[in-house]
Amino acid sequence: MSGAARGLRSRAIGRANDTLARDVLARVPDVVGRDERIYVAVVGGGAPARAVARAAGISHVAVMKTLRRVEDLRDDPAVDRRLTRIEMEIAA
Repeated sequence: MSGAARGLRSRAIGRANDTLARDVLARVPDVVGRDERIYVAVVGGGAPARAVARAAGISHVAVMKTLRRVEDLRDDPAVDRRLTRIEMEIAA
């Protein structure tokens, strides 16, 4: 595969990932906070972190920090139940 073909394929995958991220973020209920929206989009919705960062208008590093922060909060059973419920809602 030539360099130009790889570049076109890469851009097409990037656009598809951006669309996936926007779609997943749109399915998360509006009452969910920003950090939880990002977490659920990446972990529950399967959207790539970089695509979620672009869709949310923040840096990839900010998304990764958010994922770590919410994962730590998930040790609380109430938070875990809430996130699990949201993940099941967007999967439906």
